[in-house]
Amino acid sequence: AETIRRLGPWPWPRLELARIVEAVTSREPAVLGLDILLMGPDPRSPVQDLLTRGFASDDPLIAALRARVPDGDEALRAALAGVPSVAGIGLDPAGQQPAGRALFLSAGPVRLDAIWRAGGAMAPDLAVPELTGLGVLALPAESDGMVRRVPLLAEAGQALHPGFALEVLRVAMKASAFILAPGPDRIMVGDLAVPLPHDGMLRLAPGLAEETLPRRISALALFEGDQLDLKGQIDLKGHIVLLGASAPEAGGLRATSDDVLVPSVWLQALALRQMMAGISSDTPRREALVLAALALGLSVPLAFLPLVLGPVAATFAALGLWIAVIIGAAVVAAVTGLMINPLPALIVGPVAFLVSALAAFTLARRQAARIRQRFEQHLSPDVVALIAANPDRSRLTGERRMITAVFTDIENFTELTERAGPEILVSLLDRYFEGIVPIVLRHGGTVDKIVGDAVHAFFNAPLDVDDHAGKALACAREILAWSDLFRQGEQAAGQEFGRTRIGIESGEAIVGDVGFGAKLDYTAHGYAVNAAARLEAANKTFGSSICIGPGAAELLGRETLRPLGPIQLRGISGEAMAYSV
Repeated sequence: AETIRRLGPWPWPRLELARIVEAVTSREPAVLGLDILLMGPDPRSPVQDLLTRGFASDDPLIAALRARVPDGDEALRAALAGVPSVAGIGLDPAGQQPAGRALFLSAGPVRLDAIWRAGGAMAPDLAVPELTGLGVLALPAESDGMVRRVPLLAEAGQALHPGFALEVLRVAMKASAFILAPGPDRIMVGDLAVPLPHDGMLRLAPGLAEETLPRRISALALFEGDQLDLKGQIDLKGHIVLLGASAPEAGGLRATSDDVLVPSVWLQALALRQMMAGISSDTPRREALVLAALALGLSVPLAFLPLVLGPVAATFAALGLWIAVIIGAAVVAAVTGLMINPLPALIVGPVAFLVSALAAFTLARRQAARIRQRFEQHLSPDVVALIAANPDRSRLTGERRMITAVFTDIENFTELTERAGPEILVSLLDRYFEGIVPIVLRHGGTVDKIVGDAVHAFFNAPLDVDDHAGKALACAREILAWSDLFRQGEQAAGQEFGRTRIGIESGEAIVGDVGFGAKLDYTAHGYAVNAAARLEAANKTFGSSICIGPGAAELLGRETLRPLGPIQLRGISGEAMAYSV
């Protein structure tokens, strides 16, 4: 900003530019690169200003002005005569002519099928021998507007042109020509080999060490005082110097991947420094290939994560591995200068992860389907859904646990089988069980089996059920109420369908899968099961409908029940008291 304030608005007159160039060349740099497109005559020249206003070139006023006012273009040519210099050329999509001919030699075929192509080029009007080279200034922005690459080569007017930084490197190394060499493709500049990708671009390496970065010098630092006299304290001898504009008014700022606007001349300097250091995104070295293979190898564990971890844990672990690949590539680039492309790992890894996740999801769906198929006839839909979502909670292997068993039976069922025909009997039983089974499931019970006219059920297995004895009793009372209504139906009443008797007892039992192969039955064995069957039969003795054993009575609270009388139960020494509601 201070330079613009002191020297005036951009573009500067060629005379001022010549004085800055002279301040550089007087310090004997190895090469000077002008990152400025010098198209046409000096736009800030008084003579050119009069010509654009309609004055003829042979007008006496023009001749007098030329005699008194120094010519900026001539001054710039004279300043450039003191040092090897490179000027910039632009790409012209609508043009057809190249900007001179650079000398390229070929040691074999190289692949440049994706090279940047333009119809023609725009060259500066400084056609003087002192201008040692010409290089392409244009910088391609990617789809997000960021500049991440600098051209090594570009095609204009069906002719190859070197990029600005590459041409500066050639002049600095006093090479007369570029040599294109295959296997791997590279471009030789003197003794330096620069890898040559198919698009002819050099991808800028992020995070160059501070000590390797180019030095920035303001144009004002070359002078002192308002008269812009030579200062002489800045040592440029033997250095490569690039001259360009960094002020926003010059229009040379470019967006970079770290969201910082930088001058195009700085990007060219970074590219030049990168080539001189041998850093490239396509360095064809064995170390790079090995590290790339290791990066790809990190993606292999992603295929196993969904199989051994849950969805959330597997996703976070996968993200961690992907981030490790990116960080690893950046660390290797910073430490060794090898630019490893992590893209293959970042593509293969997610694909492997998704395929594995799909396989794990399919296995989980099949497991849930098998669980549903096994339990949907025995448990309530909510419980089945819970087991399917948490298979580990079902604990289908044998275990000892406290349960409450419920046995139902139809009074005088044997006589009913003799009175009713087979179709009527089966129809009545189907409707009967269609009413009872949903009641059991609704109260959280498990239907163990249906044997003849009896329903065997238990509560608190395979999942824990709070107050399982209370839920079993509530289930029994609802079954009695429903069966009484069922018996009043026309078909059941016509066949003198018997009342339902129920036995309930709580105690320890062994529950688990019993059977072989695909024929498995989740059932219960033990005191509570046998006692519930004995209590159901005892209803005939007591004339009751619900007979409750001592174990269930203890859980329910004996004071809330009606004693029926003593009963002998297997597994209990002596007689025990039976209860009813």
